[in-house]
Amino acid sequence: MGIGAGITCVLTFLRAKLTWFPFHPIGYVLASSYFMRGVWFSLMLAWLVRLVVFRVGGAQAMRRGLVPFCVGMFMACIASIVIFDVVGFWLRAQGVAEVYSKMP
Repeated sequence: MGIGAGITCVLTFLRAKLTWFPFHPIGYVLASSYFMRGVWFSLMLAWLVRLVVFRVGGAQAMRRGLVPFCVGMFMACIASIVIFDVVGFWLRAQGVAEVYSKMP
C-alpha cells in the first residue's frame, strides 16, 4: 500500500506542477478496479469526443457546445433514474417482486 500511495503522490505532484503531464492519479487508483471494467469504453469515448471538439473548435467550442451538452446529458440521466425509481416503487406497491433487480 505504501508503494501505491507513493506512486499516487508522485502522479499528483507531477499533475499539479507540469501542465502537459497526461496522467491523472485517479486513473492510476481506479485502473484495476471492477468499476473500470464496466466503464472503460464510455470514458474512452468521452475523452475522444472532448479531444476532437477541442482540436477542431478550441476552448470556445468546449464552453459553448460541449459543456451545455454534457450538463443536459447529466440532467437527463438524473431524470431517468428518478422516473425509473418512481415506477419501481409503484410496481413494488402493486405486488411485483422483481423490479430492476439485475444488472443489464
